[in-house]
Amino acid sequence: MECLPLTPINSIVDYPFDVELGLNTDDGVAIVDVGGDCGQLMKTVRANFPALQGRIIVQDLKETIGAIEDSTSFEPMVHDFFEPQPVRDKRHRQPPDLPIQC
Repeated sequence: MECLPLTPINSIVDYPFDVELGLNTDDGVAIVDVGGDCGQLMKTVRANFPALQGRIIVQDLKETIGAIEDSTSFEPMVHDFFEPQPVRDKRHRQPPDLPIQC
C-alpha cells in the first residue's frame, strides 16, 4: 500500500480549527479523520494550528495505516468505517445507534 500524495488544499488552512474546536484538554480528542489515508491532511492541520490541543486521530484500513512512515503529529488507528466508530467524545456528532446505510 502506498500513501497518496496530498493535493494542495488552500482552504484547509483557512478553516478556523482552533476556534471551532476550542481548547481541548491534552487527552481529549480534537479531530478524527475517518478514511484519512496516511494522515497527510492532519499533518497540515497540526502544522498550521500548533495551538490546537488534543488528540488528532487518523483512521484507515490496516494496509494503509501500516504504510505510514511518520505519525508524530497524529495518532494512527486501524478502523473500517463500515464498523461502529470506536472513538467517542462529547462533541461526537453521530448518534451511537445510527445504522450505516449505503
